[in-house]
Amino acid sequence: MLSIAMGMRQSWGLFQPHMIRDLGITAADFSLAIAIQNIVWGATQPFVGALADRHGTRLVMLAGVAIYALGTLVSLLAPSALVLTLGRDCASAIALSCTAATLAMNITSRTVSPLAQSVAMGSVSAIGSLGLTLISPLAQSLITNSGWQVAMVTFVASPW
Repeated sequence: MLSIAMGMRQSWGLFQPHMIRDLGITAADFSLAIAIQNIVWGATQPFVGALADRHGTRLVMLAGVAIYALGTLVSLLAPSALVLTLGRDCASAIALSCTAATLAMNITSRTVSPLAQSVAMGSVSAIGSLGLTLISPLAQSLITNSGWQVAMVTFVASPW
């Protein structure tokens, strides 16, 4: 889940030229949406962590997958930059808080002995980076061969 979430997050730039053309937004709109995503991602992590402590990481991570899918679907239909920002990027940011490194590191630190934590934490970080290595070429290939909408639908379906 960590690899897919981080790979998808780090591949949004591949969609930029196509979404600008087809949705009628500007590069500045797209860039602002990504910047807001990063701010919301950071701001929501403590709250998501509290939810995970209270309700369990599995439930929070599954909710994150659903939120990610919903936000990605919004990007397919976004009629404006505002909807794109609020729909895809804010939803994706909250979903990242639920599915990305924060909760994965939390689980790792609780389940691995103190002697093995450095290796385990490094492995979790590497797995997150592996997503970029695998997802970006797949996204680019889908965008080139089938269009950005098909690639986006594939992003929606991939966590399931």
